[in-house]
Amino acid sequence: MEKLLITGNGPLHGEVVIAGAKNAALPVIAASLLTSDPMQFSNVLAVRDIATVLQLMKIQGCKVDRQETELSIDTSQVHSVRAPYEFVKTMRGSILLLSPLLARFGKAAISLPGGCANIDQNLAGLGAIIRRV
Repeated sequence: MEKLLITGNGPLHGEVVIAGAKNAALPVIAASLLTSDPMQFSNVLAVRDIATVLQLMKIQGCKVDRQETELSIDTSQVHSVRAPYEFVKTMRGSILLLSPLLARFGKAAISLPGGCANIDQNLAGLGAIIRRV
């Protein structure tokens, strides 16, 4: 792992390029389902989990355009609130689609994700919201 070691007591000058982060990008990408406005994102990593969630969104009717680390998503034509199990089982992060779909469309159908997902907090939060409505 790389690190920066800074010694001295003078002012600092220069630039540092910060890499994108999968765990930051996934919730933001899922949140794009909350609006029908086109969204644009920068510095999005090309990793399997992000590709999977983008494929899920395409199945639901989203238009996705990816150019290297730039990403455009148009959710104005979403026609499905279902996330097929064959995609959901491959990544825990797919559960992030549940809340935005539910908030925007009033329903969502997403299988429990694969792996060791701890989604108790997500479900408890949704349960609290539903009880208030």
